[in-house]
Amino acid sequence: MRSDAVDDLVDQLRAHGLRATTPRRIIVETLLEQPDHVTADGLTALVQDRAPLVNKATIYRTLEALESLGVIDRMAVDQGPAQWHLVDHGRHQHLICSVCGSVTESSSKEFRRLARVLAAEHGFEADTHIAISGRCQQCATGAHPMAKEHT
Repeated sequence: MRSDAVDDLVDQLRAHGLRATTPRRIIVETLLEQPDHVTADGLTALVQDRAPLVNKATIYRTLEALESLGVIDRMAVDQGPAQWHLVDHGRHQHLICSVCGSVTESSSKEFRRLARVLAAEHGFEADTHIAISGRCQQCATGAHPMAKEHT
């Protein structure tokens, strides 16, 4: 567990006008433990496994407060629920499977080159986060069970 990171985020929430309650600390700890993106409902289930009395509204308010602090990003995924992830201040892209909903982060040179081309040819400054929909390797090859439902 990254105790210093938990303390830092809880301090930021306090500075943002929120009390540093035990439920908020559990929410932050659980969020920091996630290796990938997480939906609010997914985070709620994980938090409530540890602390069943933590209110879903508290989880949503905490996510929104962390987003306003620039600590986490909310990423809309087509018609699915928004997914949250810790901000990586480096440029990265999200490859979103439109079949199974998986999200893969990439920091490919090709995307950086695309951003330079967009700036040079169109004067367009691409956001640091780009989301591209398509099919993951498993769904594209039909190896994922959900791929068979969408063929």
